[in-house]
Amino acid sequence: LYTRLFTTHPPTRACFTQFSHLGLGGELQECEEFRQHAEQVMERIDNALFSMEDPDTMKSILLETGAYHRRVVGFRPEMFQFAEEPLLNALRCTLDERYTPQMEVIYSVIVQFMTQTLIEGYNGG
Repeated sequence: LYTRLFTTHPPTRACFTQFSHLGLGGELQECEEFRQHAEQVMERIDNALFSMEDPDTMKSILLETGAYHRRVVGFRPEMFQFAEEPLLNALRCTLDERYTPQMEVIYSVIVQFMTQTLIEGYNGG
């Protein structure tokens, strides 16, 4: 997810000062601090997705996460949108043959909702 994000949108990498000096290949993947951060992000996404049956909880998680990013130096709300394609690609790779055209539509709608809610949280919504 992050390697693709950093490759397609290099300015986003500057927001991760603790990792920006690492190469995008093995160096980044081998960094324990980076792996912990990536796991926290995926856990947050999982928490939001598993809360879909309780829309208020899902929205609360996303708004809180968006608001947190106001503290990240150099972060801009549109950077959430930059992560849409890498996230969908990660889902596609993970689900493999289970990632059908119908699933792509469903996940695209969910990811867009998540992105817009993160932006809303960042903007104080």
